[in-house]
Amino acid sequence: MTVIYTVLTNNTNFIRPPDYVDPDCEYYALTNKKVPKPWQQVKLNLKHRIGNNAFAKKTHQAFHKINSHLFFPKQDTIYVDTDVKLSKHVTNIGKKLLKNFTFTTLKHPFRNCFIDEVFDWYLDGFIHLGQVVELFMDNKNINKSYLTGFVVRQGNKQCASINKKWWKTYKHLLIRDQLPLIMQDANINTIKLNELKWELYDRPPSEYKMKRAYPNNYQCMHEFTKVVGECYNIDYTIPREILKSKIWH
Repeated sequence: MTVIYTVLTNNTNFIRPPDYVDPDCEYYALTNKKVPKPWQQVKLNLKHRIGNNAFAKKTHQAFHKINSHLFFPKQDTIYVDTDVKLSKHVTNIGKKLLKNFTFTTLKHPFRNCFIDEVFDWYLDGFIHLGQVVELFMDNKNINKSYLTGFVVRQGNKQCASINKKWWKTYKHLLIRDQLPLIMQDANINTIKLNELKWELYDRPPSEYKMKRAYPNNYQCMHEFTKVVGECYNIDYTIPREILKSKIWH
């Protein structure tokens, strides 16, 4: 059976019943909160939590999201964020992808590459310019960017290997999980948002995400693009959608 699972570690959200229940799937919610049927609760072990603040809850969530092979060994899995409406279409797309691809996630709707993702971190104030330079010096500009609210993985060694590397990189950076996955430069299939036709429940305010640090600071933007040019010898234009975005991770 295909496993559909979600993870909840914070106190600002809750798990809802799927809009559609597939008889060929098992539903698991990794959380310490009570869950409605058909979700089966899997309680979280706090030993996987790093720290005690809001970021710690985020890293705890990431551990369970990323390491599907530890919780569902050799099983095909479809991961969805708690705010994604689990419709019949989303379920069927996940099952179809499992037949044809080892690892699938969403293509980010407006970030296209490693540099875009780093800029988003910088814009949010998660990293300073010195850390930007370090990331650029240590990594090539990979022309991939993901939205990991939907992740479909076959239960094989290849996926387990990607998961392990993804987690190792995430644990080193401890911010968000999308950039660490890009940095693997792995053979990952992507689909567009309009193919998935996903709908989102209203999302409560994040416990860890701060106000954008430099939304209108053109000096900081100039410094960032200058660093891009120095490190990669290219002309970089900041995507407008990143500057105005408030809803995407």
